[in-house]
Amino acid sequence: MPLRERNRTGGAPLAQSTNRDYRSARRSALGADGVLLGTRFLATNEAPFPDGYKRAIVESDGHDTLISEIPDIVNGQVWPGAYARVRRNAFMKEWIGREGELRRRWRDVLP
Repeated sequence: MPLRERNRTGGAPLAQSTNRDYRSARRSALGADGVLLGTRFLATNEAPFPDGYKRAIVESDGHDTLISEIPDIVNGQVWPGAYARVRRNAFMKEWIGREGELRRRWRDVLP
């Protein structure tokens, strides 16, 4: 059922997320009303991130990264349920699994 018709009948829209372009087309063909694409847009010219961060995203095969809320915690901008893709590094290794403590101490942790 198309999104407009589903909205009229009170049905919830169906959305999918993906990290590959070909999957988004397939999911739309299977009936998804929308597709969420995230990480691939981090490296665009329009993205408000440092060039070094963009290069790291492009050069990564994904095995040296993880999804975490730690970057938002240390920036004091916690978005419940939202996570960021980050490179594995010493800071991440130190705080993974200790997010609650980091929430309480984030100002003391930063240099």
